[in-house]
Amino acid sequence: MEVGPNSNALCDLGTNINLIPLSIYEKLGIGELKNAKIILQLADRSLVQPKGVLEDVLVKVRKFTIPVNFVIIDFEETVKYQFCWEDRF
Repeated sequence: MEVGPNSNALCDLGTNINLIPLSIYEKLGIGELKNAKIILQLADRSLVQPKGVLEDVLVKVRKFTIPVNFVIIDFEETVKYQFCWEDRF
């Protein structure tokens, strides 16, 4: 695909955000929070101001290690869904 000065393009950046409850962050005891001057609107339309951002946490996915940022929010840990991680094939 060739893009020139008269081309129109739409790019999906795949924007997402990784949330961690404050209680889990405190249990892990990793890294220092950076100030987060943002307000998030959650799926239920409530507004939340994060406690901070934990930057460049190394997360291993198979053979790759990827730096990931996490937004720390003070909300209750609840178990709403049960996941089955077992491979059934």
